[in-house]
Amino acid sequence: MYLKMEQKKGLEFPYTPEVERYMKMFYTSLNEKDKRHYASLEASKLRYGGITYISDLLNCDRSTVQSGTEEFKKK
Repeated sequence: MYLKMEQKKGLEFPYTPEVERYMKMFYTSLNEKDKRHYASLEASKLRYGGITYISDLLNCDRSTVQSGTEEFKKK
């Protein structure tokens, strides 16, 4: 199913405002380690600009997303 692309800072991303709201609610329910891993997983689904988009959306530092990615690489 094709989703209408949403414009964010000149980039296109597939999440609707409703999905973004659920992502934020879920993120706030997680512990710190799981937050890093969730943010990293979501960013990995997106193309160029994914880390910035997810860090802006979830109100976390880009290094949080990158730390989660590094933790996944070590496993």
